[in-house]
Amino acid sequence: MSDPNPTHFHQLPPLSVPDGTTGAGNSTAKLVTLAHVREDAPAGIGHNGLTDEQADVLRNSIRRVRSIQRQIDRLNRDKSAVYTALKGFGIDPGLVRKIAYRLTLSATELKAIHERDEQLAALWSAAEGLQAEFAAEDEADRAAADAAD
Repeated sequence: MSDPNPTHFHQLPPLSVPDGTTGAGNSTAKLVTLAHVREDAPAGIGHNGLTDEQADVLRNSIRRVRSIQRQIDRLNRDKSAVYTALKGFGIDPGLVRKIAYRLTLSATELKAIHERDEQLAALWSAAEGLQAEFAAEDEADRAAADAAD
């Protein structure tokens, strides 16, 4: 089995460790990265194990992802405002979400959902009388509990 930390690698100390310097009587902490660094890294490889080109690609990618996330956040706030406005007109935002979702589906997927909705309606129709029965049972249970108190 190979050593997980071969001798040509060394692990940097944890983030924010004392660097041994002092200023105005206080020990200061040096910000260091958490990474494995190859001691025998080829020329052009930085302290983080990346070439300058790789580091640039990484930084630009992170900037792009952050920009996209900020756009998503703005769009989500806009979408929330639309749902709030719908609610003000007495329209159930949850139903609008379902409609918007269903508009993204293929004809086959939509047909399957319609069939399921029809099955649910048929089953509900058959079981609908149970609601009144259960309500009567619940009322009888409450009345018995009240009488016992």
